[in-house]
Amino acid sequence: MNIDTLQTLCLIVIGFAGFLRWDDLSQLHADDVNFCDGYAALFIEKRKNDQFREGHWACIATTGSTSCPVTLLKRFLKSSNSSGHIKLFRRVSNHRGNISLRQEPMSYTRAREKVLSMLSTIGLDPTRYGLHSLRSGGASTAAAMGVPDRLIAHHGGWRSTEAREGYILESKSAILGVSRSLGL
Repeated sequence: MNIDTLQTLCLIVIGFAGFLRWDDLSQLHADDVNFCDGYAALFIEKRKNDQFREGHWACIATTGSTSCPVTLLKRFLKSSNSSGHIKLFRRVSNHRGNISLRQEPMSYTRAREKVLSMLSTIGLDPTRYGLHSLRSGGASTAAAMGVPDRLIAHHGGWRSTEAREGYILESKSAILGVSRSLGL
């Protein structure tokens, strides 16, 4: 897998698992990542609702699966030779077939193009998604798996129920489960 594909895959799984906005992902630096026993901790210096600019630690668990966000992040950091205060997600250079990461950060537009292209390759309709789908999809999946609202709110940095609920999309099976539970 080339560094361009690995970076896009890493952006997707970290955004999804961390319930992160593009603004959160785009400001991450290599030295904002700490690997701990069983998880990775990502320091996000400024979040949309961080009024006092205290920063936020997003902790993402090691899963042991082939799509493990922590394993992919380690692999990406090693393959990209990223260290220090350099942006984590950067522009790609393709010079005579040699693909590498540049110093400049990846733009919103390019990140969106890369994510939608990857979603398209696995058969999803790219017109139904955007970068915010990572945050919404992660939160919706956690809710569908029965994760308590309080933990979803903490993980995603939501301060109000209304804000959090705006991100969570109920699955058809969850909606049908309501009428099934009536015992009729």
